[in-house]
Amino acid sequence: MKYSTSLSYFLPLLTATIVMSVFLGGCSATLSAGATGVLSTIQQKTLNLATKRSLDSAGIDAKFLGEKPYYLIFSDIGQADIGKQHVCGTVRSEIRERGGRNVDNQQDSDCILECTIHVAGIDTRPGKIPLIVSWIDTRAEVDISVNKKCGQNIDTKRGSESAKFNQVWIFGFGPSESLK
Repeated sequence: MKYSTSLSYFLPLLTATIVMSVFLGGCSATLSAGATGVLSTIQQKTLNLATKRSLDSAGIDAKFLGEKPYYLIFSDIGQADIGKQHVCGTVRSEIRERGGRNVDNQQDSDCILECTIHVAGIDTRPGKIPLIVSWIDTRAEVDISVNKKCGQNIDTKRGSESAKFNQVWIFGFGPSESLK
């Protein structure tokens, strides 16, 4: 009698869990950039972290930027590449936060910072074990070079880094998220 009583409580819970995992297991908060032409919030966060890491690995800091006002330009950025467009905005804000003195007019600058974004890639891959767990792995890689031109002096720095954002649903509950 005790067995049937405990089973009567357990069976509806198990059934509800399986039904929810079937309906919610494939749910995703991440949109593909290819189909929509728009980066999801998760893709933007992942690209931001990869960009910051690339600037760190290149050594783009207050010492490199120096005291002189500079004019920031980007080379080889196509309007169709939304990844590179997003990284440009992140680079602008990061350089300001790192103590750079950006000016809007090239005639007002002592130096030119020429930034080339070689790679601004994003890859989103879903996966699942039916009825148990589903996940989405979003990876970003950014490769940046910065040329600082002050008169005849040219100082070049280059950095390449990546970042990963994981989302996991267990039995349809979640997501559990981590940005690494």
